[in-house]
Amino acid sequence: MLRDEHCGCTPPATPRATRTACGEHGCVPSADMSWWDETNAEVGTRKAEHQGERRSANDPSLLFRVPHSAFRDWFFGRMSIVVVLHEPQDLVNIAHVVRALKNFGFRDLRLVSPREYDPYRVEGIAHQTQDVLARVARFDRLEDALLDCVHVVGFTARGRTAKRNLQRPRAAAAEILTRGEAGPVGLLFGREDKGLPNAALDRCHRVVTIPTSPAYPSLNLAHAVVLMLYELALARGEEDRPFKAPRREGPPATVDDLERLFADAEAALRGIEFFKTRRAAGCRVWDTQGREYVDYVMALGAVALGYGHPEVNRAAGRAIAAGVAGPLPPVLEEALADELAMRIPWLEQMRFLKTGAEAVAAAVRLARVATGRERVLGCGYHGWLDWSQGGEGVPAATRALYAELPFNDVEATRRLIRETGDRLAVVVIEPVVVVEPTREWLEVLRQETTRVGAVLVFDEIKTAFRLAIGGAAERYGVRPDLAVLGKAIANGFPLAVVGGRADLMAGVARTWISSTLATESVALAAAQATVEVFAHEDVCGHLHRMGTRLLHGLHRLHHKHADVVTGVGGIAEMCFLHFASENISRDVARGCAARGLLFKRTAYNFVSLAHDEETVDKTLDILEDVLGAIR
Repeated sequence: MLRDEHCGCTPPATPRATRTACGEHGCVPSADMSWWDETNAEVGTRKAEHQGERRSANDPSLLFRVPHSAFRDWFFGRMSIVVVLHEPQDLVNIAHVVRALKNFGFRDLRLVSPREYDPYRVEGIAHQTQDVLARVARFDRLEDALLDCVHVVGFTARGRTAKRNLQRPRAAAAEILTRGEAGPVGLLFGREDKGLPNAALDRCHRVVTIPTSPAYPSLNLAHAVVLMLYELALARGEEDRPFKAPRREGPPATVDDLERLFADAEAALRGIEFFKTRRAAGCRVWDTQGREYVDYVMALGAVALGYGHPEVNRAAGRAIAAGVAGPLPPVLEEALADELAMRIPWLEQMRFLKTGAEAVAAAVRLARVATGRERVLGCGYHGWLDWSQGGEGVPAATRALYAELPFNDVEATRRLIRETGDRLAVVVIEPVVVVEPTREWLEVLRQETTRVGAVLVFDEIKTAFRLAIGGAAERYGVRPDLAVLGKAIANGFPLAVVGGRADLMAGVARTWISSTLATESVALAAAQATVEVFAHEDVCGHLHRMGTRLLHGLHRLHHKHADVVTGVGGIAEMCFLHFASENISRDVARGCAARGLLFKRTAYNFVSLAHDEETVDKTLDILEDVLGAIR
């Protein structure tokens, strides 16, 4: 291999890749030497000079102290598997691939002409993957990304007419590891909507097809990568790694033992009125005994500015003094509608109600009026009313008109909408269900509902005035026909909105949508004040920053206490922990409450404008203490 005459740096092994140049001569470091290696080697050398000593590069003490690439390759074996994504379209999929690489001990990702790539956003989705992100290389041409590979394996779900060397993942894994001993092996995956073109497959030595149902063969891009990396992990012997021994062995508790334990605990908590609060302010609440708690329940997300925000309280007080309600619509109703339409322009007309459940039901009724159809497809939780619920008390005929769409599943969503076709009145979705939506899924929802003449409704009860003033529609750039807003819009006062296209909203004249408290003005005044605070104090920016701080801390706790915490759900603005069992989740909730923290054990925990960095850090300390005490 050629070296630079002046400084001895190794030329790059991957042409056109974006890498950091050395500061002194502008040379490109070897692909074998990461920024982590260079930094640690430099620090180690300087420390040795400061102590008046210089050791040989082969000194064992330095080899083990400094993660030098050549030594690491000899000691641990060269990591020669390279994942290549050809024209990836969705940043979320790239992030999931980065996480998969980290999960299975691989580290090299190459992106060929990605539609978008932002390492900061990727790290926000795939936490603690900075080492993988530091090695991501970008290329303009596929041939450059594969130039140094000794073996290339392409992945496709579609049958091709050309004859190719076909394999299944398990058979391919053994050959990939063998080939990897001679140099880099490229695992080539195509774009989400089209897969690999024939020209790309022509560059592959082998073509792998993952066995799936012939009726539904297409896998999500990241899922396909995960499956192949899993097969590689099995092929190199990861399955033989023993499980961690339990902390202690003991006979299982009987159902009777557990029921008596829970009954005693609940009786004790009710005895101290644990389940009641007397007052709330900011992000804190006080119980009947005067005990103070930091709160992340935040009225189930209905409070984003903090309890008792002074400007909201003053506006509500003026409305109370003006009489609360009356026989005719209040002036505030039109004023608030104008302010919302100015900031959320796709709400051309709107109607105010009191709860999210009735507002979503109103959107469904308006869609049925506009289309003359009855069938509904939904995704997420839309309230307790009959149209979207099953179980006792819901007529079978009502339930038969509703079916579930799988979240983020592009192909199943497209198929279900097309199958329902001209019977479909409306598709109602929560845009965020535990994880962020992919752009492709949102775009398919928009395209397919338009194609069959159905109405698309975004249930933004949780996401509006939290992800952005306009909710997920504003953040992700996909416009629904109707949107439903609630919870944080009035910072704890009962108010919800259904709004959208004027032609659809005109349907209120052809049906009946009303409320006993339609003229109540206190919630309208609170919402007007809330909108002003959001507009002038960058509330959503603060929620994202504090939520990111909390979310990253939860991921650290997950990695440290993996036997108790099995995962982290949600996004920065609304997140939670997955626990190993129901009993553990109860113990954590009780332990937190005993230490002055109300932390929800299921979806979701919410930050507010009142939560600051010190509060979040203290929260994480309490959770660390509680999780460490779980046995």
